Amino acid sequence: MALSSVLSLASFEKIYTSSLISVYETAGKNLKRKTEQSLRFGKPLDKFQGMDALLAEVRKKNPEISYSAVGTPQGNILYHTDSDQLGKQIPYPIPKFAPDQIAITKLDKGIYLTFLPLYNRSDELTGIILMSFSREVIYKRLSDMAYQNLKALASVTLGTSLPLIGLLAFFIRGNMEKHIRFRIFIIVMGMIVAGQLVYSYINLHSFEYSHIRTIQSKCNKLGEFLRDDVEYVLNMNIPLSRLVRLENTLKEISEITPELEYIEISDLDRNVLYYADRQTMKQIEPGVRISYQSPDVSLPVYFQKENRHVGNIGLSISPEAIRSKSREILMDMMTVILTSLLITFEALTFIFNRGISAGEGSKIPYSYVRPIIFLFIMADGFCASFFPLYANMLHQPMWGLSREVMMGLPISFFMLSVVFSMPIAGNWSDRAGWYKPLISGIIANITGLILTAMAQNMIQLILFRSLTGIGFAIVFIACQRFVTDNTDSQRRSAGMASFASAFAAGSICGTVMGGMLADRIGYRNIFLLSAMISIAALLCCLYIFRNQVRTTEKKSAGSFPFRELFNVLRDPEFFSVVFLQAIPTKIILIGCLFYLIPLYLKSLQILQSDIGRVIMTYNVAIVFLSYFFSKYVDKETHRKYYIFIGGMLTGISMICFYAGAGFFAILLLVAIIGVSHTFSISSQISVITETAVIRRIGTGTGMGVFRFWERLGNVAGPLITGVLIIKLGYIRTVVALGVMSVTCSILYLLTILLRKYERKKT
Repeated sequence: MALSSVLSLASFEKIYTSSLISVYETAGKNLKRKTEQSLRFGKPLDKFQGMDALLAEVRKKNPEISYSAVGTPQGNILYHTDSDQLGKQIPYPIPKFAPDQIAITKLDKGIYLTFLPLYNRSDELTGIILMSFSREVIYKRLSDMAYQNLKALASVTLGTSLPLIGLLAFFIRGNMEKHIRFRIFIIVMGMIVAGQLVYSYINLHSFEYSHIRTIQSKCNKLGEFLRDDVEYVLNMNIPLSRLVRLENTLKEISEITPELEYIEISDLDRNVLYYADRQTMKQIEPGVRISYQSPDVSLPVYFQKENRHVGNIGLSISPEAIRSKSREILMDMMTVILTSLLITFEALTFIFNRGISAGEGSKIPYSYVRPIIFLFIMADGFCASFFPLYANMLHQPMWGLSREVMMGLPISFFMLSVVFSMPIAGNWSDRAGWYKPLISGIIANITGLILTAMAQNMIQLILFRSLTGIGFAIVFIACQRFVTDNTDSQRRSAGMASFASAFAAGSICGTVMGGMLADRIGYRNIFLLSAMISIAALLCCLYIFRNQVRTTEKKSAGSFPFRELFNVLRDPEFFSVVFLQAIPTKIILIGCLFYLIPLYLKSLQILQSDIGRVIMTYNVAIVFLSYFFSKYVDKETHRKYYIFIGGMLTGISMICFYAGAGFFAILLLVAIIGVSHTFSISSQISVITETAVIRRIGTGTGMGVFRFWERLGNVAGPLITGVLIIKLGYIRTVVALGVMSVTCSILYLLTILLRKYERKKT
């Protein structure tokens, strides 16, 4: 519920900030137009009569503005609402304006600064207009909304927490029967969903009310600017129906106000004289069109010389714009409910299983590692939906590589560090046990995330992501080693399934939460938030294992047998699975899902939160379908064919993307890839463990070798995809990867049939 409140407040902050900026930029444009009218007649800027009055008028009509000033292109202040500043330098760097750029607004140390260029009749830059307002104006408006949300949050939280605490305190006493745990689980989930729904309704209503008020205020301000211009011309004795090119001004206002459905000017007989929306602009003869609608904002227009009412300005707010933003908030709230259910599920699973033995001779219940891996993977997944976009922010030409390839390098180096760290981490955990590697890996990951947030160029980003990847690999291996050390042969599959479930749940939560927060708090802050979640995982680890660590046995092991990395390739079955299925699968997973899709959807102007939900679809398919397919995948005779079917289904769906690209096509594609990988990836592991070479060198070492080769696809994925995007574009790149998957799958099927034929022959 707190996250829902943060999301709605952050969304409203963006809307309110954008509204203020557009209003003040419009005020600046009016000042710019009046000033340039005189400059184009040859009037020098430093001898402009009446400029102080114009600045004072802007300040009077917009009291939130801290000050307004006019200066030279070099920054020397000529006019200022504070006379003590005259002759001084503007204390901020003057931006460079593009030829068609009218205004630039930026944030500098809590102050919003709006710069507008002034041109003379030779179109030479002759001056600068500067207006500023404090960020405190926004915070003051937010505090009112936050107070109302806080009261609702406290009421709903109190109403749901007290019964939950009482319920858990009464029932949770040591081990419980399975049916009792199930009932508690259903009750807790139901109460959490009910509380979330109630708060979401209150929060959404509060957001809509504040949103509409903000838009109405914005439209009222813009209408006042327009009225001032119209009345200025009317005072020159020009009739309201004969104003020249006024519809262009209406069109300009409509374009900078996406919430505006239309704007019109009518006479006292309701004859529409000027009309504009985002598609059209018209000057209409009196009597041709009558206004029967009631605009949301209506302002009277006067002929000031006679104080005579001559017409009205009407601005109508688009209901669809309100509904669209409300739907966005509602989708975020529904996603938060899903995330909260997953978090609650993980918490209840840990509580219910905390006393369950992992088998004969085990020291620690395997469920103890579940909250740690959940928090850690959730932190790692925060950047999944936007990382290529963050890399694009830091792009700089290097080594003659294109932008698309450079954006993929940090992902590839992250994967490369994982590839080379896993064998070393596995050997370390064999010698030192799982605890020290687990703590060290989390610390390395935290350090990498904090440094990633501070990266200033591509080299730093690559290095810091590599450090994060090293930490990820160590934690991954240490957690798997924990499960292995604390389960017997009968419980090991259940322990690994618990590990995989926590991994998938953490990935889902991290991906969607990162996507929702990225547009609201910025990419760098997301990495800092990820570091905080990883710190929570570290504290959780220290607390859970505070008494059990001393009993952990250290294993003795030799160095990792690197010679086996290439010896395994002599096994035809191992070779065919790795190079015809495992590596292509990872190329598509990392290159398409985590690299191409965020970039493609961003090019379609899709919201970052929706990008996160699209990527989440993959993990949702994995989580909810893995149990269903596991019943069939375990049939040994079918495993190889499931690998083939998964590759073919992935490839065909990607090829079909060419026939109908777009948001929903991508969503369907991601879901199909998730379904395909559900049974193909698990089948790959089953087939690999049954190969002759893996039986010879041992499952532990063999799986480490397999992961090494498999993750080369992770490394190559972003690089291959980046090159293809340059040559083919987004849509054809998806098709090309699909062709690769289909081709490799057909070749893999041929190897299956060939080996089957050879066995029959012998």
